[in-house]
Amino acid sequence: MISSRQADSCSGDRPTTEVAILTRKLTRDCVLGAAVVRPVRGVDLQICRNEFTAIMEPSGSGKSTLTNLLGCLDTAISGEYWLNSQKGGERHD
Repeated sequence: MISSRQADSCSGDRPTTEVAILTRKLTRDCVLGAAVVRPVRGVDLQICRNEFTAIMEPSGSGKSTLTNLLGCLDTAISGEYWLNSQKGGERHD
């Protein structure tokens, strides 16, 4: 499982404007044959604007799964995801 620092720059239900990416208890399961693999379990992550972040873990730990979630290429089964103060799953045209 990928570890992360605690998300703490929130005001109410929305992250503050300096937060670019915020996750709360983000979880993703993958089915491989008859087995269920849980590469991302309850990840709380905060990345502020103009901040560089590296995700470093051993092979098979869920790095690609997490980055796919953060890049909106995949969806979580539970938890919350905020990108530029917009909650994941919400769409405003």
